[in-house]
Amino acid sequence: MGIQDNPSMTKYQEMYARGVAPSPNSVIGRTGKSWGVLMKELDFDYDGKKNIVKAGKKNTLDKNGNSYRSQRLSNPEVLKNKLNEAIELIKNEHITSAKDFQRVSTEKIGVSYKTFQRHGFPFTKIVEMYEDKYGKKVSVGSKYANKSNAELLNMVIEYMRENNINSFSKYGEKRTKDLPSSSVITKRLNKTFKEVNELIKVLL
Repeated sequence: MGIQDNPSMTKYQEMYARGVAPSPNSVIGRTGKSWGVLMKELDFDYDGKKNIVKAGKKNTLDKNGNSYRSQRLSNPEVLKNKLNEAIELIKNEHITSAKDFQRVSTEKIGVSYKTFQRHGFPFTKIVEMYEDKYGKKVSVGSKYANKSNAELLNMVIEYMRENNINSFSKYGEKRTKDLPSSSVITKRLNKTFKEVNELIKVLL
């Protein structure tokens, strides 16, 4: 690849040929070692800060000295590739919760969980894509993981109608424990509290 003088994970990610060489995430997942450690074990002159300068890009260093840069998911091709990496991350790291995904996504694939959420891909959606690809269920921590966003919203609407509740804030105060909380709804719909409140007013 000609990147021996700048063996950063970002450069490798950009240049490796799928099906010919393993993805960096697969290597990290299989070995359990960071990119920086792997490069040093392979006797490459690897230094995260030096590689950033050589690459000439505004990258960030993670806790292991690896470099990554913020990904523009508004580009459909980048979004597709990063979602595929997210699916592989779930597989390799045996991730079963949004919290665990959030903890490692920035370091491992260069995209924060909040960025995925902003583009309409909460953890539950990424899990659905994983299950479609591999035909295996992921035991997600949330008890509402097996329900769609529409089903959750319908649970809220029905309860509000039956109890004559006319605002999302009142729902949060009066809901029973077997119903999803306000925070669960806002996270699943990837909307602000105010946006959900307006949506519910239309549906009531």
